[in-house]
Amino acid sequence: GSDWAVGWTVSGLSTKLYAGGALTVTSDSTGMCESDHSSPAVIVQCKAPLDDRIITAVQSEYCENDNAEIIVKSSENDIIYTPILRSDSTVIGYSGLGNGSDLTLTTDPFLISGTYAVTVKAEKPCGIDCIVFNTNDTSIQINPLPDKALAVSPANTSICRGDSVNITIANAENGITYQLQNAADNVNIGSPAERDSINDLIISTGLLDTTITIKVIATDNTYTTNCSVELDNTVKITVNGPNINQNVTVDNNTLCQNNSTNINVTTDNDGYSYQIKRNSDNADVGAVFTGDGAVHSVSTGNLTADETFYVEVDDGVSCVVRVLDEETVIINQCLRDIYLDKTVDD
Repeated sequence: GSDWAVGWTVSGLSTKLYAGGALTVTSDSTGMCESDHSSPAVIVQCKAPLDDRIITAVQSEYCENDNAEIIVKSSENDIIYTPILRSDSTVIGYSGLGNGSDLTLTTDPFLISGTYAVTVKAEKPCGIDCIVFNTNDTSIQINPLPDKALAVSPANTSICRGDSVNITIANAENGITYQLQNAADNVNIGSPAERDSINDLIISTGLLDTTITIKVIATDNTYTTNCSVELDNTVKITVNGPNINQNVTVDNNTLCQNNSTNINVTTDNDGYSYQIKRNSDNADVGAVFTGDGAVHSVSTGNLTADETFYVEVDDGVSCVVRVLDEETVIINQCLRDIYLDKTVDD
């Protein structure tokens, strides 16, 4: 046997080596037998990836529950890059394969607000561990979401068609705007509102003509990210009563003093009671008529001043609604023929 403990060197190999392979050598000389294999075997090490890649964030700030994106500048070909936290090397996202140019990686959602130093580990696929931790990192700020557990009231309520509901958000937060939305189609209802005192925030729905479930979107405007969240609690509003979208017309909308015109109402075939009223004093104009799908015409009576006329519909149960369509009549000072008696003295 040969004593390999003194060490050996091999050069000029024509066979490619691979990382993780066990390498041994033997020796021989003319007239002598081949020696035993060198021991212990030498494990071929990998050529480690570069650990000085520049790391940047696509955005410097994100919201809680958002995925962040980072860029590995000048990634190496066939190197696997994985986003990690600088603090403890925890893996926080999805790996990507380097392609010789900039590589974008996506993190898992950040669940807690704060500032995080993010970098990557770089791994060369081979038979042994060949991983380095990048020396450069980037800072990412995660901004908090508004409180989504605030109480919203009333939870359920019923109104007549054309009425509105005041929605109360208890303990609304400063610097947060609250937007009502139709839960069915995410369409905004009114404008966003913000608490301006120590009181709970109250937002009106405005006129409603159909049953609706309303949700609240809270947005934090104190950060550039404008982090938003949908509140857990919603409001269901059941709308009852006659149709408020019925056609009302007037025969003449400009009159001379002490003249009259007709108000015409195209009724639904609903059997409800219809009454035309004056806006100036809410007095009845003409008699009540029943909705039968026909057009009903009622005289305004002689008018001496401008007047607006509207229609109320009573379902006879719980709702008296005001039809949206109204008509205004303008009264002008009209010139009239004046006849003078002339007496001629003889």
